[in-house]
Amino acid sequence: ILYEQPLQLPEEPTGKEGTLLEKVTDEMARLLAMGKIDVDVNLTATFIGDKRVLADIKLLAESGYGEDKFGNNVPLSEKLGYLRR
Repeated sequence: ILYEQPLQLPEEPTGKEGTLLEKVTDEMARLLAMGKIDVDVNLTATFIGDKRVLADIKLLAESGYGEDKFGNNVPLSEKLGYLRR
């Protein structure tokens, strides 16, 4: 996702050494850090293990990982109380 159009790239590449892939990766990391682009990727993962972990991750995500949109702490679900210990 491009947030700036046309996207301005530097005259000189950030890393002068390395393969083309390394240079592209470095430039993408720079643009991501500056908030000029986002990378949207659809991934599929297969989880192997205790499914209760997935339920806890879902609860954490639903509670904003313990923060509101301003970065303030918010209470977690009582089901996740064991994380405070």
